[in-house]
Amino acid sequence: MSIYYDAYYGDSTTKMKSSVDIILSKLSKLELPYDIIFKIEKHVYHWIHSHKQPKIHKEILYSLYKKEFPDSTPVTVACEKGRLDHLKIFVAGHRGSMKKLLEEVGTDSGGLELHALMTAAENEEHAVLIYLIQYGVNTDITSSGGLNALHWSALQNKKSTRCLELLLKNMPLESINKKDWQGQTPLDIAYINGSPIQNDIVELIRQHGGKANWHDANGRNVGRGNGDLND
Repeated sequence: MSIYYDAYYGDSTTKMKSSVDIILSKLSKLELPYDIIFKIEKHVYHWIHSHKQPKIHKEILYSLYKKEFPDSTPVTVACEKGRLDHLKIFVAGHRGSMKKLLEEVGTDSGGLELHALMTAAENEEHAVLIYLIQYGVNTDITSSGGLNALHWSALQNKKSTRCLELLLKNMPLESINKKDWQGQTPLDIAYINGSPIQNDIVELIRQHGGKANWHDANGRNVGRGNGDLND
């Protein structure tokens, strides 16, 4: 009860901080599994929501984002930049379907139209990706070009395979082998990753049943429609 009390009824110093910041600070000190923390946070945000705080907080943060990124979508940019605390504020202050909010197409800071899951995957924002998946965001979603989050992860991830592994564990085989507008599966895309972890990415996708439409089992480009996906 103390985290609720401090957030809403604290002394003058405490009141200068936002209720969300106080709660996140206290939750971060708890040594509990992430899924338990996630459930606690959802409960806390619902409590704040009942006190009409999150809508105000969200509107203030939204206006700041529109000044910093005038042509972008705040939720999308929060995912792109890995600002998980901000994303949670946007969710807490939203009056409609949370899942719909997180699955809508938005514009990132570079003007690219992507779903939140895709921009988090592309930018290797692992914590944001966990949050979106735990919120039930559809991992099968594709962009206008037919790319899904796994395509973006296979193409852009250069530091580690954490995001890729997370997506692979939460995607059906059909999505793992989804073809984009050029007929490329995520595995095809992985072959042009060009980073030191490219081979690790290729191996991981294959371990989860991934196949290529343009490449054979040995990774040779054999042309569209001739890859091992068609064997």
